[in-house]
Amino acid sequence: DALEICKRGESGFALLVVDLNNFHRINSRFGDVGGDDVLRSVAQVLRQSVRIEDVVARIGGDKFGILILGDELQSVAGGIATRIKTALRRPYRLNDEEIFISATIGVVIGQSSYARAGEVLRDADSALDEGKRLGGDRVLVFQPAMHHAPAARLGRERDIRLAMERGEFSLHFQPMLGAPNGDVTAFEALLRWQHPTEGLLGPSHFLDVLRETGLIIPVGRRVIRDACTAAARWQQEGRARVSVSVNVATSQLAYQGFVADVEQALFESGLEPASLMLEVTEEALVGDADSTRAVLQRLRAGGVRVFVDDFGTGYSSLSHLRELPVHGVKIDRGFLDGIHLPGAQREIVRTIVRLAHLLNLDVVAEGVETEAQMDVIRDLQCDVAQGFWIARPLDPDAAEAFLRDRRAAIEIA
Repeated sequence: DALEICKRGESGFALLVVDLNNFHRINSRFGDVGGDDVLRSVAQVLRQSVRIEDVVARIGGDKFGILILGDELQSVAGGIATRIKTALRRPYRLNDEEIFISATIGVVIGQSSYARAGEVLRDADSALDEGKRLGGDRVLVFQPAMHHAPAARLGRERDIRLAMERGEFSLHFQPMLGAPNGDVTAFEALLRWQHPTEGLLGPSHFLDVLRETGLIIPVGRRVIRDACTAAARWQQEGRARVSVSVNVATSQLAYQGFVADVEQALFESGLEPASLMLEVTEEALVGDADSTRAVLQRLRAGGVRVFVDDFGTGYSSLSHLRELPVHGVKIDRGFLDGIHLPGAQREIVRTIVRLAHLLNLDVVAEGVETEAQMDVIRDLQCDVAQGFWIARPLDPDAAEAFLRDRRAAIEIA
């Protein structure tokens, strides 16, 4: 019916396909009954986020569709998607545990060229898949170029293999400051690709290919080794005890030689294990919990610290983290949107910080982009802050200069 209305020029339409991130983890932990409870709560959020004339339906599993008719569809669809993502960020109570869920949303703005409803759903799913490929927890509007994504990825894989041979990958470092005093506590090591024609590229241009091909194992090994070497050099040059933080993919944790790789990097660099922080995803923590726990316990026994990255973007439960040998959480940057204003966002962060501290976990707030946000996370007693307001990722020389200047400023103060 929407296609016919669009063809007659009476109105346009937009379709939003909402897919919950890592929902199967909830079913695995709480069973089908618990999963159904969450789906009912999500359905209520969707109904409350749309206009009375919009249609909400469950397409299947944990996927929902929202049909919008009218004008100014880009603006209307964007507003609805924003309301959905904001509402889903609130904590949910399930079996006396507090969990967090998020969603990826694919959007199609209707065109008269569509002949069948199946084509609209196909394009919405293409946008959804691209959003998940980019890390999930985002809204993406369909573009025709998305149909060519598989072929483009094959070309990118070839280029990445050549880049590894040519040594085009390197590390940049983003400072992490102690929120109370502004002292540099650590740098997060971030992989960058100096492409010969495209310039300096971030992980969105290569990380998915590294994961899909298994190249994440040798590249990840190199990242940990180089990060440990850099941190050891800072400490040897009298830059005080500054840690280095490295992101670890799920497949790296599943690799049998991962712990040995970490131990070898620490041994070769001479870095103290406590100065290495490994950031793992929520998916890695709840995917194969027994295997992950064994790996993390070995790392912890060796003195390495482990943090949960992007906390709150997928399936999460602070009480579940109590069962795992982790040292802290990094609150996802999305929670800082609007945190400087009184309201739900600030209270959600306050709750996460309070519960994490009760579990003796440190809290890092990432994505700090304004002084107002920095003031709030100090007030909420976050332990560490990270974000563009402090500094963007820096090349090794600039990172050393930042560390030197920051130390000097604190000594003068």
